[in-house]
Amino acid sequence: MSRAYRIKVKESVKRDVKAEDSIRTEIELIEILPAEQMGELLARELEGRGFRRATTARFTRTEGNGVTIAVEPCTGEVTIRAETEQTVEVEGNPRGLRLRRTSAPTANRSRGRLSKN
Repeated sequence: MSRAYRIKVKESVKRDVKAEDSIRTEIELIEILPAEQMGELLARELEGRGFRRATTARFTRTEGNGVTIAVEPCTGEVTIRAETEQTVEVEGNPRGLRLRRTSAPTANRSRGRLSKN
């Protein structure tokens, strides 16, 4: 004689999730002055807009939402990077499988599925 069972499971998963993305491009500067002087002009303008000198050849600014902008005035290279980290918790109530009397290999596969879930 076979019996049907209903299995209820409450499951909770908590993970720390990190995400990041970046893009790199170049500013095309019209060569009105020699490259060194154009780089110096760009560096002064970046400082005026809130960028800070990270290295001798790189200026950076970090926005409040995790976005960092880096500019190299001599080459015109711009890199924008976005990063975030968040703890995510998910709860669920998956429904169990109903087992019925079957052949041994099928029953073993069903038990294996239940133990994985």
